[in-house]
Amino acid sequence: MLTTSPELRTRTATLAKVRALETLQSRHPLFGTRRDKGRTFMAGMKKIFRQLFDSTEDEFANYQTTADFGYEFNREGQLRSTRDGSCFKYNFYGSGSRDQRRYEALGEVITEHVYELLVKEYGLEKHYVPVEAINDNEPFSFIFMSPGALQQEKLLLLVHGSGVVRAGQWARRLIINDCLDSGTQIPYIKRAMKEGYGVVVLNPNDNRIDGGRLERERKRMEADKKRPQSKSTDANASSDSVTGSIWQSWRRKYHSVKGNESPEEHVKYVWKHFVDKSVAKKIFVVAFSYGGAAVVNLINNRPDVLNKLSAVAFADSVHRLYLSNQNVVRWFKTFSVHWVRSSKKLNTRIHADDSSLRSAGTPFHERAPWTAIDPIFEYLKAMAGDGGARKGGFDPTANVAGGGDDDGDDV
Repeated sequence: MLTTSPELRTRTATLAKVRALETLQSRHPLFGTRRDKGRTFMAGMKKIFRQLFDSTEDEFANYQTTADFGYEFNREGQLRSTRDGSCFKYNFYGSGSRDQRRYEALGEVITEHVYELLVKEYGLEKHYVPVEAINDNEPFSFIFMSPGALQQEKLLLLVHGSGVVRAGQWARRLIINDCLDSGTQIPYIKRAMKEGYGVVVLNPNDNRIDGGRLERERKRMEADKKRPQSKSTDANASSDSVTGSIWQSWRRKYHSVKGNESPEEHVKYVWKHFVDKSVAKKIFVVAFSYGGAAVVNLINNRPDVLNKLSAVAFADSVHRLYLSNQNVVRWFKTFSVHWVRSSKKLNTRIHADDSSLRSAGTPFHERAPWTAIDPIFEYLKAMAGDGGARKGGFDPTANVAGGGDDDGDDV
């Protein structure tokens, strides 16, 4: 079977648009031949073209892998040019809007790549939300869990920040410009599973689904109906490209995911429908950036969560406690630590009299989860009482080497 390049597929799609416009011109009442309708013709043509045939939107529609953009991840997890091994170049076209669209399209492909890694490389299982979506014809999202996660004695929830990042990511910018280790949650997932945690990877930004994705994901859900959900490994089905752009206006419409319409609602939903069913006696959360605000919102709305939650590790979170009741504030002061961006040495106290606020060892917001990974796991270990340590016995003055260097956003 012959294969075609993304550029050829794009040209084919553009030709289809032109032909469709010609057909539309011959049939649509706006497109008369009288000169006094000339302006109406142009206005109508521009409007319809914008609505149905947005070429900027379609330029990278057929790009399905990083190789289509001329890049691949090497063994070190760095995105490199397939031509000369160079780093990602943002100013490829010299056009701000076109280069930004290329960057965004690459990010969407990387999101699918990370999903595939979670399932195929690290054995995580995909679970749909809302849970009834697999049987009902409604919009949906999903989370990932390690096999048997809810049956483990220890459970770790990973909550990323706001923006374009999705499940398994901390910072898209780092994935593209640095490496997978610094920009994804994969190092946390690998380490947590090695240390005996069940892992739940939340997806708080995936609150709505466009028509095109809903169309192709529905096919995957139909396959999931025929087999246990936990055995689904097809987390990265490629896009079904539609040559005719007549459907683009419908495909760009977004549909909200019931019960998961916002990051806060998603965190509450996952806790109610998954974590509440866990047998774990020790439940922990690592929350980055706005993920911390979503976790605090959960506890403010459901204080009973504290009966099961053992500790929270924040990584440069944007949460605020001033709206919380005093019991919640006291709990966080006792059972959470916040690693914030700082030029101070990793894990040292920001204020001498406050052991709950420490340096993440980097002045860059998006690097906080990566640079603070070692002290965060030491803290979780101490709070779990592993290795003979008593709960809460973590030494706040200890300095533990972190994982990355400084540079680069949870977008």
